[in-house]
Amino acid sequence: MARSTLCKVYRDIFLDTVDYHFRKYRVDLVELGNDKIWGSGGNYRDIRPWSCCGGLTPEEEMKWHVYHIKNCLTYVDEMQDFCEQLTDLIKRKGKRLSEKKEQAIKRIKSKDITRTCFNYSKHEWPIIKCTNSKQLTEKENKIVQEIEQLSSQAQTDEEKRRKQEEENERLKKEKETKWQKDQEEWEKNNQEEKEFLHLGALIQDCQDLATLEKNYQIVKSSPLYTTNKKTFVENKEDNKTTLDNYYKNKKNFFLSSQEKLNNHKDGENPNDGLESEIQNLKNQNSFTLIPEQQAETQKKIEQKEKELEEAKKDKENDEDNSQNNGENYESWTHKQLVKEIKKLRAEIEKLRADKSINNSEKQSRLAKKLEKLEKLEKAKVGSLDDNSNNNFPTSLVIGGGILIAVGLVAALAIKKNKKKRT
Repeated sequence: MARSTLCKVYRDIFLDTVDYHFRKYRVDLVELGNDKIWGSGGNYRDIRPWSCCGGLTPEEEMKWHVYHIKNCLTYVDEMQDFCEQLTDLIKRKGKRLSEKKEQAIKRIKSKDITRTCFNYSKHEWPIIKCTNSKQLTEKENKIVQEIEQLSSQAQTDEEKRRKQEEENERLKKEKETKWQKDQEEWEKNNQEEKEFLHLGALIQDCQDLATLEKNYQIVKSSPLYTTNKKTFVENKEDNKTTLDNYYKNKKNFFLSSQEKLNNHKDGENPNDGLESEIQNLKNQNSFTLIPEQQAETQKKIEQKEKELEEAKKDKENDEDNSQNNGENYESWTHKQLVKEIKKLRAEIEKLRADKSINNSEKQSRLAKKLEKLEKLEKAKVGSLDDNSNNNFPTSLVIGGGILIAVGLVAALAIKKNKKKRT
């Protein structure tokens, strides 16, 4: 009984050892040749001894070593010898299958042209897990087909990517070239605009006619002084016409100012010069559409209009002051006083109706005119008194005296003639 139990224990140990070698070397009975016939050489069937019991089912025949260890072997030495023989076969077949797996993996990797498709977990590990050559061949063919497809797709994608990169690089270079060209064109146009503005300033900023003529010759020597070019698209005329208009208007302004100055010396209104200058600036602003020049000219116009308004106010104040302080209305005739009073009353009514003047200034000017009106009214009353005192017939007295003198002269002459006769 004890021997039977001990043999059973040893049988289980040897069977576990055989199973361990199957797992370690990753082979199965198919790889060992259990589907081969006896005598095919070095296979699972060839190590079966003649003394092994027969009468096994087909399923038992495929794993005959299990039945042989359990039923045919009775001694431990026999079990050990058979186990060593079987494990040696497992080792030998396992090493050979391992070499096949390595070669299969190399062949699979060689199909990966792009070196980006092969994956350990998806491609190498399934090969390693194969336990027989048939299974290995099927798995290799399947993975090779998959790798070829992936590699072909990767090649196509790589070619597309390469072409796209080339296209992007080409577009980038074109963009850089275009940007550089546009930058150069912009700098050229900007330089021309600055030069044209400088030419305009040479004319418009002149302070006298001599400087204008000198600067105009400089302008005419510039390459921009031509009818074939319009530096500012907004301009109505070409460069030459625009600059000529600058010159003509500036020259007319100087001539007009000089004429007004001469007329002023002869007693004409001195404000006509400012009015002429304002009109000249407005004309100058009408034939150019350059925003910068328009804004600058408009500022000059506003400044000159302000100067003109102040000059007019100063003139009115001076007239009022001179009339209030310096006029001797007592020497005026009654007719002159009536005419001046009528004129002054009209000016007062007009000043009261003027809403463009602020209240403080209006009150000040009204006070001066009313003061003047009061003086004129007093002078008018005085002139009436003088006229009433002069109603005595002075002319008759003078005329009578003259007649008496003539009579005396005539009497003396007659008396003298009588003496001569006697």
